[in-house]
Amino acid sequence: RDQVRRQLAATLQAVVCQRFVNSIDGGITPALEIMINTPTVRKLLEENRLEKLPAAVETGVEDGMQNFNQALYNLVRERKITEKEALAKATNPQALEMNFKGIFLDEARRILT
Repeated sequence: RDQVRRQLAATLQAVVCQRFVNSIDGGITPALEIMINTPTVRKLLEENRLEKLPAAVETGVEDGMQNFNQALYNLVRERKITEKEALAKATNPQALEMNFKGIFLDEARRILT
């Protein structure tokens, strides 16, 4: 298992997951969760610290990463989906609702931003 994990960490480029959400215009639009294999992600994979990956994704915005809540928040800001639809599809609806109120909790450091 260790060897397979090291090989995965060395060869993985990115992981993209999508959820389809109803858009304001009556169509559907994807909300994308994106994890890029940055040095931090690679190290977490190698060390089997998978529970730390969500925090790495959330704080990796500058590297092009985003979680589903961040994607949904951005779609609402871009007026592509409603807050109600975003909350219905959110991984963590309570955190997303706080985001809509201007409150952001940095999961990696457990602080308000």
